Amino acid sequence: MTMRTCARIAAWLLALLALAGALPSGAAITDSSGSPRTTHVTGPFGNVTRNLQWRVQTDTSLPFVVPPNFTATVLENQIASSGASFVIDKGGMTTLGTLAPLEAMPGPIASFSEKVTLPPALLERARREGARRILVVRSFEQTFRVRFTGIVMQQQQSFVLDFSDTGTEAVAFYLSPSVGGPLSVFRAVLRFDDHAPFKMVRENEPVRVYADLYYRGSGLLQGVWEVADAMSTSGQPVFRPLERVVRQLLAGDRLTLRGPALPSRIHGLYLVRFRVLGPFPVIEDPIVRYQVLAGGGPGPFHPITVASPRPESRVDPATSFAWSEVPGAVVYRVEFFEDRRGSPHLYLDDSYETFADATAPERIPPPFEAATLGEMRADEAGRGARVTGLLLPANERETVISELAWEALVPGRRYWWRVVAVSENGTVIGTSQLQRAHVELPPAP
Repeated sequence: MTMRTCARIAAWLLALLALAGALPSGAAITDSSGSPRTTHVTGPFGNVTRNLQWRVQTDTSLPFVVPPNFTATVLENQIASSGASFVIDKGGMTTLGTLAPLEAMPGPIASFSEKVTLPPALLERARREGARRILVVRSFEQTFRVRFTGIVMQQQQSFVLDFSDTGTEAVAFYLSPSVGGPLSVFRAVLRFDDHAPFKMVRENEPVRVYADLYYRGSGLLQGVWEVADAMSTSGQPVFRPLERVVRQLLAGDRLTLRGPALPSRIHGLYLVRFRVLGPFPVIEDPIVRYQVLAGGGPGPFHPITVASPRPESRVDPATSFAWSEVPGAVVYRVEFFEDRRGSPHLYLDDSYETFADATAPERIPPPFEAATLGEMRADEAGRGARVTGLLLPANERETVISELAWEALVPGRRYWWRVVAVSENGTVIGTSQLQRAHVELPPAP
């Protein structure tokens, strides 16, 4: 058989596979992870070296439907990495350097080990640009080689086709400046006791907030907790002091402050912030939100239409999330969930926080407030635990991902997200359809 004839047969088979819907339509790389997912680096910065582990899993089934009268034999399922990048993650992403490829390993599951060194020049540039983390971004490629045997032109023929897929994973190096010198607070993160950036509580329910302060040096910290209550947050917020903080800090890099008891007597939206008064602050005042719910019965349910981004979009800190109005809503929650594919027995429980196992004894899945049957099916397909989110007043129906929410999302991974409308009494009165977003990451070389 001539080479031209072989090429024609291969082209014919590819056309047949396409007509049969046989060519791969989804990723064959089903899961990947980097370990440790995050690592902390404290200055002064010399060469920083870490041992990283990468684990990649691929689909064990054939990524296509075998046409009639043919058999398919997998000759090779191989996973490799062509390279990696050092990336500064500061609002936008800047690639600073590259790493070598990793030797190919057989699938369907492969584990790679490497020693990664961040040179002082790279760390210094990240520090100058105000980046709080450097990402090591590594790309992986799967090669799926298959031998097809079947009858072509009344003769038994055998030839080989290659299928491939790519995936990207990242590990974050969080940077803390050197601990010497005068006190300087360079970052503050506010959160509630469940580590979420927002909270919903009933009238008179106790609620507290915490501040994680990242600093260098030593000296006297002065600050104040402030709150803007529901009487002012519908317009220009007016903050009033709740508690002053004065504390002598020794050399270190992190301090967690427990905030005062917050007001929850009047229903509505509240804003809380911690202002650093001394030493001279070099940060913006962080703000978190909580909603005090009123009593009453549920209102009518409304589907929410998402204006942007489109499903399966790649998102970054500048991506606009926008949606339609829901009558009667007092706040909107933008929620991000793990993409837990391959777990069909998980369902969303009453708390809207985590998934429970539907196969566990004596557990009956509660009703899920889905806007459409498509959302219900997407939920059943494997949405995992909520990883982060935003809380917005009813007059805000467009937002970008906050810095705190962005740092909870791992670049290169997929997440389910949706918008939830909540009434004054805390009832969910509207949801958007679940859709998946890919957290943007520049491609590794």
